[in-house]
Amino acid sequence: MNKKNLPKKGSDGLASDEQSWVYQPIMIAMMRNKYTKSQLKSLVTIMMQMQDAIRDVIFNNARPEDKLSLFPTQDFIRKFGEELIDSNKEIVLKIPLAKFKCDKRRYSKLKDDLDQLATLPFYIPIKSFDGEEYTHVSGLCEVIRPKSYDRDVYIKMKKEVALRFISNDGGSMKFLEQVVDEANHNYALRMYFFISSWRNHGATCTRTVKWVRNWLMLDNEYPRWNMFYNNVLKKAEDELYRIAVTEGKGDLYFTTKKIYDKGSEVGEPDRLQFIIHRSQT
Repeated sequence: MNKKNLPKKGSDGLASDEQSWVYQPIMIAMMRNKYTKSQLKSLVTIMMQMQDAIRDVIFNNARPEDKLSLFPTQDFIRKFGEELIDSNKEIVLKIPLAKFKCDKRRYSKLKDDLDQLATLPFYIPIKSFDGEEYTHVSGLCEVIRPKSYDRDVYIKMKKEVALRFISNDGGSMKFLEQVVDEANHNYALRMYFFISSWRNHGATCTRTVKWVRNWLMLDNEYPRWNMFYNNVLKKAEDELYRIAVTEGKGDLYFTTKKIYDKGSEVGEPDRLQFIIHRSQT
C-alpha cells in the first residue's frame, strides 16, 4: 500500500493518528442487521483486519478482486486440512483473540457473540447494472474459534461477501475506532456509522420514520413514537454527544429534528432530519 496517498493526520481536526481511523464501504454502514453492541464491535474488529485491502482500493484504485490474495488460506489448510475450506471460493482471516479487546473473564460471552455472527443474516443494499435496487441477504461468515483464550480465531468468508467488504463501488467512509470502544449502546453505534457515511455529503440527512425503523430492523418494536424516539434515537444522540463533546473522544454527533408535513406537531412525525455536528475537540 502506498501510504503517501493516505489522508493527512488530523484531517478532521482531531488529535488522533491515522491508525485510529477505520475505513469501510458505505454499504456496510447501511446494511440491516440485528447485531448487539458487542457483535457490532466484533464486526469492526473484522473490518480492521481488512484495512490494508480496503485502503488500497480506496486510495490507490486497486481492484478488490486482486486484494483477496492478502488473505491466504495456506495456514488454515496446514492447521485443519482442506476439508473445511474451498480456496477457490473462500478466504480466511486469522485474528488473535486479544484483538477483540475482551477480558479473559468474558471470553465465554465473546464466543457466544462470534457464534451469532456466524448464524445471523445481514442485509446489504446493492444495485444491479441497470440501476435497480436489491438486497443481498447473506450470513457474514463462518467462525472457527479455540477453547483456549490465548489463540487465534479464524473467520472464513465467501469471496463474494469479502468483496462487498473491500469494494468501493458505492463509495467509502471512515470512523474512529475509539468511538466504537467507548459506545455502550448498539443504536448509538449504528447511528454513528450512519452519520459518518454522510461526513462528506452535507450537514443534514432526511429520512422517513418508516425508513429508519426498517433500517434498524425495529418495524414492530417500540410501537409508540415516543418509545421509539426515547429508547433508540435519543439514547444514541446522548451517547454520541457524551463521547464527542463531554469526553472529547469522538468526531461526530447528531441531533434530530422532527418534520411534520401537515402542520400539527403532535405524535409521529412524517420525516426525521438528522443534523450532523462535528466535534471541536
